[in-house]
Amino acid sequence: MEVLADHFDHPYSVCNHVSGRPGEVGQTNLAFLALPAVGAFWLSDGPPCGEGRPPGAAFAKYPMPWCEGR
Repeated sequence: MEVLADHFDHPYSVCNHVSGRPGEVGQTNLAFLALPAVGAFWLSDGPPCGEGRPPGAAFAKYPMPWCEGR
């Protein structure tokens, strides 16, 4: 999740925000992380950095019971 929330090398970073500068029109609005061995995946509800929220707060966890223990 930390990698998906990375802002290094803006505007080419993984997590990108519209800054209002000319030519910058894109923003990261979705991130997906799956760990089948754990039986879960995480989906962000906006920029993966959470924009001021605690680390990982942008992600909601969803169970994948069909994958657990494989």
